[in-house]
Amino acid sequence: MRREVRARWLAAVTAIAVVALAALFAWLRNPLSGSAPVASSAAVEDARVAAGLRAFEHLGCAACHAIGGIGNQTHPLDGVGSRRDAHAIRAWAVGAAEAQGRLPPAVVRLKSRAADAPELPALVEFLATLK
Repeated sequence: MRREVRARWLAAVTAIAVVALAALFAWLRNPLSGSAPVASSAAVEDARVAAGLRAFEHLGCAACHAIGGIGNQTHPLDGVGSRRDAHAIRAWAVGAAEAQGRLPPAVVRLKSRAADAPELPALVEFLATLK
């Protein structure tokens, strides 16, 4: 019985430590500020990048693509803005135009779900900046 009690205590302490460290890292990565930040061009650019990354995550793009080493490394999107304009990026993102002839039908169907997503403009704008 004594061994079980120690094991439970160790598990509880470990769980508390993991949660505390996760909270600490989250706080360090996204610190809360008491005042409203002044909008600068860098802040606006950061907001656009953040919105684009959220769209990339929300639309499930990371299942097939990667940006900056995050996601499926088979089809990285780094530098896509230097290879395609925003119109072509949108067409590929929704599986239209050239993408229909070059992608399997199942992938085109999967991509077509993003056509009406409210996050799509943020994604396209963000991908167009990746040069």
